[in-house]
Amino acid sequence: MFQRIIVSELKMIASTFQQTLCISLSWATRTNPRIHPIYSSR
Repeated sequence: MFQRIIVSELKMIASTFQQTLCISLSWATRTNPRIHPIYSSR
């Protein structure tokens, strides 16, 4: 029971971290397109 709570919490943290990472990546490529050409081409 307790282990399930930890797993769900970790999944939530991971998804939040992924969202933050994607947002920061897109923002960084918008300000500086040379960072990642693949992201800026979209």
